[in-house]
Amino acid sequence: MDIYDRLKVKKLLNARGTLTTLGGSTMPPEVLEAMLEASRAYVNIDELLRKAGERIAELIGVDGAFITSGAAAALAVSAAACMAGTNPANIRRLPDSAGMRNEIIMLKCHRFGFDQAVRMAGARIVEAGLPERTLPEELEAALSEHTAAFLYLAEAETAGGSLPLPQITGLMNQRDIPVIVDAAVELYLNQDFEREMRGWEQTVEVFSKQLSGVAGVKVRRGFPSPPGIQPVGIPRAYVELDRSRTGVSSEQVRKELQEGDPGIEADLHGDCLVLNPQLLTMKEAKAVARRLVAILQP
Repeated sequence: MDIYDRLKVKKLLNARGTLTTLGGSTMPPEVLEAMLEASRAYVNIDELLRKAGERIAELIGVDGAFITSGAAAALAVSAAACMAGTNPANIRRLPDSAGMRNEIIMLKCHRFGFDQAVRMAGARIVEAGLPERTLPEELEAALSEHTAAFLYLAEAETAGGSLPLPQITGLMNQRDIPVIVDAAVELYLNQDFEREMRGWEQTVEVFSKQLSGVAGVKVRRGFPSPPGIQPVGIPRAYVELDRSRTGVSSEQVRKELQEGDPGIEADLHGDCLVLNPQLLTMKEAKAVARRLVAILQP
């Protein structure tokens, strides 16, 4: 019995991905070991943040880095820095940003649930363009003397109304306006990329083989993923249901998966149930496939 059993919290098989609402991801042993090691002493946290940031910047080849408690916190801190700068009075006054440059520009098609984080810091979001297209002139028209920064959602770069990041940074650099890029859902892979990819492809193949024989079910491999399915660089199984033959919709199947024990989390894209192999062991993937077959062949 583990801590979740003792708390009577139902565990999940995660066929969606590294989502905040599902706990992000499990941690590898080296991360757990580092956390345990760090827990054995007291240090000055400001010094720790500074030194750890310097080390991370060195490792990834950037000018500087700052560790936050998560992606939403990083957005809030970034917005605060762009508005208040190094002025101690302004820093202490936030989220009251009156009198500061406090507008953050976003493309309309880049709006997402967590952009609330920059508003928590006192910023006001100014939208540019339409969901299906954005003209460079619309972006320029959104800029003003109150503009503090531009917020770009990397996940939405391929959306219909998006503009390429280099075009955004070029325009903002001309005006000395910082660009905040939210790349929280982007996939950063270690040197074992080929092994990881082979494992994901094998898992997708398991889904395809076990589900393709079910009447009214069609499974296809999707790669890269469309906007809204994150992260994009992972192959997935897209399960299409012919409701006239299966008697259930993708939404109903998803709900049944969630209600099981363990629960199973899967994504939806249009009429498709989407299965992400990223965080599943092969044993878990086979359990997901068996559950789906049981639901679709009662």
